[in-house]
Amino acid sequence: MLHVVRPRWNLKTLLHSCANGSSEMVGVLAFSIITILFNRILMALSGSDGVAALSYLLGGRVVDFFAKGNEHVAAVALHGFRIVATSFITLAYNTFSSGWFTALNDGRTSAILSFCRTMIFLVLPVLVLPRIWGIDGVWLSLTVGEIFSLMMGIYYFRKFRSVWTPER
Repeated sequence: MLHVVRPRWNLKTLLHSCANGSSEMVGVLAFSIITILFNRILMALSGSDGVAALSYLLGGRVVDFFAKGNEHVAAVALHGFRIVATSFITLAYNTFSSGWFTALNDGRTSAILSFCRTMIFLVLPVLVLPRIWGIDGVWLSLTVGEIFSLMMGIYYFRKFRSVWTPER
């Protein structure tokens, strides 16, 4: 039974909690880096219209606010959204995977998944694919990175399934 008690400071527990949750911090920091990379690459490939098209994910009103009725921005945004949308299912699984291992108090595995997903699997495709497919490579890089992360998440779930699977 749970009940409220006066908190006691335990430095060891506090440090362990910080280490266990570090993967989420890495994810937030890496997302900021990825956003900067996307904006720089989109600016180089298609100028301000390409950068304004990231805003389409938040709906037409945001696009209208930034584009002021610019049809080109709306077209670029819609095209990019259709490509990026393919990454949403795997993105949800990958976010769950990292959170699952954090919840199991396995910060190391969670950090590995989070670091690889954000700093390797999302950064490398956004640096490589635009050189091959232009602006479509930028949009597609999210899906490619999430697929690599999905494979790694499946690997770790299989590797550690004995931890949460009861013996028969």
